[in-house]
Parts: sequence; C-alpha cells; structure tokens
Amino acid sequence: MGYRINFRTNVFFDFRETSRNFQWSSDYHSSQGLFGVTRQLTPLYRLELAFGAQKKFFDKQIKGVAGDVTRVLGTTKLVRKTPKSQAELSYNHFPADFGNGNSYYFVDLAALDYSCQPFPKTRIGVSAFFENFTYEQEKGLTESGKWEKRDDSLYGGNCFIEYAFQRWCIFPIGYTRIQRESNLKHSDYNENRVFLSIKGVGSFWGN
Repeated sequence: MGYRINFRTNVFFDFRETSRNFQWSSDYHSSQGLFGVTRQLTPLYRLELAFGAQKKFFDKQIKGVAGDVTRVLGTTKLVRKTPKSQAELSYNHFPADFGNGNSYYFVDLAALDYSCQPFPKTRIGVSAFFENFTYEQEKGLTESGKWEKRDDSLYGGNCFIEYAFQRWCIFPIGYTRIQRESNLKHSDYNENRVFLSIKGVGSFWGN
C-alpha cells in the first residue's frame, strides 16, 4: 500500500502474515510490518528508506530462543538512473531461517549494481556484494577445535552481457563468483558459475 505525498516523495507500508507447520520442529506464525519512504532527490538520483519489525509466535520454545521473538529489519537504497544506465547501492538487514523451525539467523547484505546500454541491442552489467550471517542458535566445531556460535560471510560478484537478436529474443551470457568464509571447520567454499540462456520477451528494455 502506498501514498504519493508530492511529485518527489512517496510513502508505502507492507504487512505480511506467515504460518509454517513443521513435522518435527516448532511451528510458528509470523507478523511483519515495513514502512518506507521513496524520495526523488534529483532527476537522476532516488533514495529509498524502509524500516520495520517481525514478530514470531512459536507453538513451543526452541533452543536458544526464549518464547516469542521480535526482530528489527530495514533497507536502504540509492539509485542513479539515466535513459541508458542504472547504478544502485543498497543495504538490507533482515531475519531468515533454515526452513526447519529451529534455526534462525540475521542477514546483513550490502550490494552495488551497475548496468548500461552502450548500443541499441546490447546491455552490459556488473555487480558486487558482501553478506554477513549472524546465527542465534547454530553452533559448530572451529578449526582450532572449539565449539562456537557459527559466523559466516559471503561475498562475490558477477558480470554479464545481453544481446537482442530481435525485440522478442535476448541472449545473455555471464560469469558469477561467490566465496564463503566461516569460522566453522570445513565450511568455506568457492563457487564459479558461467551462464548463458535465451529469453523470450515482449519488448527490449522499452525500445
């Protein structure tokens, strides 16, 4: 739900209700609200800010969490957009879970994305991100042999190029690299991915 205050400022409110039922772990019901403001700073720059909270109601107490819990979430985004390019700097803080009802963590994600259209049928882009995971219950064995709370960091980036054969057919090709560093034993990894595909669309970037 949103409301336009003036030609430069919009406000919005997002509310979500979620219920999950698990066979072997705690069921929960989640209520989440987010209030945000979008401000057009200049013809090229736009700023978005949003803050809210999430409350989980558990049907039974889980290890490491005392009853129902309330967590803060938020997002910040600065966008620079021209007819032929777009750059975006963003930061997000939000709670997440493993999907089993027993393990929960926080994600802090910072990202920088840039794309441009140097030629009428060609678009290129690059992006980089850093993601930190703060776990509330998850623990494990470290390289030094100690039993500690898990702490992971994920970072990487990607680049791509898209070419339009026709207005309805786009051929993207790109490369992604992701690296995870963890304080737990045997949890680090590197991922390298090359992708290419053919996409059918109704139009090509509005041209």
